[in-house]
Amino acid sequence: MDTLTYEHRLKLPLTGEASKKFFTITGVLVAIGYKRVVIGDRGPYVEFDLSQLASENLVETKEKHFYYVELRTSVDNVKVYVQTRRVSYADYVPSMCYVSPFELHDDCGNVLIERLQR
Repeated sequence: MDTLTYEHRLKLPLTGEASKKFFTITGVLVAIGYKRVVIGDRGPYVEFDLSQLASENLVETKEKHFYYVELRTSVDNVKVYVQTRRVSYADYVPSMCYVSPFELHDDCGNVLIERLQR
């Protein structure tokens, strides 16, 4: 994992903002505000608390996972993790929610992290 590469490519601060809005590619609201960005062995994830999620746009899946409850956006199927247990590969906090910044856009439709150029 190259943490500096992720930090350089992110289009948002690692520390949270209370008013930042997050959308799917088609404009479905996912959350308003965030706590921080966590960069672990599996890449970066934006951290939200439950009150920041646009719960009206999320549905719980029937998939069973040991470390999290899986939610999906009702339109674009973007995965939202509600952490239930600690893991060894990242500083995820139980009861907090996580979404890959690769799946999120700002209120102007801009990506939140640049993909690597090949």
